[in-house]
Amino acid sequence: MRALLAELKRALFALTDSLSEARNEDAWDFARAGADAAMRLRVQRQLQGELRMRIDRLALLKQTIAGWEKSPFANRAAGYSQRYDRAEAVGF
Repeated sequence: MRALLAELKRALFALTDSLSEARNEDAWDFARAGADAAMRLRVQRQLQGELRMRIDRLALLKQTIAGWEKSPFANRAAGYSQRYDRAEAVGF
């Protein structure tokens, strides 16, 4: 019985802790209160920052792919593909 009581107390503490954390989130009571100017500004800045990071990541990936296309290995692979295409055309 004591173990059950202790477990219930731990569960109650965890639940109240989760509830107090949730109250600090922007989504808490959003449907009733709506978005205020500070929240809009905060979300806008967050989205703009994420967009900048994704644009930078895209530029890095494009640069990496361009470097792969210039590498000697890529050129050898392209040459192999061309030889294979010619061999098929001849009938091998």
